[in-house]
Amino acid sequence: MAPIVSVPAPPFFEPGAPPRLVPHLIVETDIDDISPDMIPILLQDIDMTKPLRRNVRVLTPPPRRRSVSAGPTRSRASSKAPADNSPGSDDDSSVLSSVPEDDEDEEESVSDDEELLAGEDVVKIPKPAGEVGRPNRGGYKLEDALQWNTAQMRVFKGLIHKLVDDHLDPTLSMAGQSERRMRLVRDEAIKRLPDLAMYDQEWPLIDAVKQRLKYTSSKARQHAHDAVSLTAQKKARTQRK
Repeated sequence: MAPIVSVPAPPFFEPGAPPRLVPHLIVETDIDDISPDMIPILLQDIDMTKPLRRNVRVLTPPPRRRSVSAGPTRSRASSKAPADNSPGSDDDSSVLSSVPEDDEDEEESVSDDEELLAGEDVVKIPKPAGEVGRPNRGGYKLEDALQWNTAQMRVFKGLIHKLVDDHLDPTLSMAGQSERRMRLVRDEAIKRLPDLAMYDQEWPLIDAVKQRLKYTSSKARQHAHDAVSLTAQKKARTQRK
């Protein structure tokens, strides 16, 4: 065999095609620990009565711990396969390294889905155009806008009437009510009917309270006017006598 001669290469040397392989017999090579005696030549040299035994070493990867964080983002911990310098460690390490990669890919996909869901904005039901109680003048009717059944509307209106009577001044319109009491009515209504939170700024609740206060304040003004008229009539009768 010709001696190997090293030749200095320039810094930006680009190798070309590899040289053509020259076939050699195994006895003509200078590889140590290999001789023709180690390789059976005939099939009769192999004892087929003895079963072939192979020592298979199975390594179970340790359980991976997933870290839980309180923030919106999740920390992704990377796991490494344990190093083994014993014979056959190359095969074992390749098997172990493939298991965490699949688990990590699954965890990343789950984490991405959770982050996507956390980042999505909840779309609420918008308020119709116009003013409530004026369907023929560019507004809408609350029952038609909600499209609830009769039982749901009965429960909803009964709750609004009770909250207005308990917490608000029925003689005043909605503009004259206390902001603190309006928040109390809102919290109580959402607590009783959680579906109201699906609407933008709880507009069904605001519309129902507005309509109820409009009715009660109108009735209060009518009663006050009737009381004044009755007092005037009594005074006129007294003067005639």
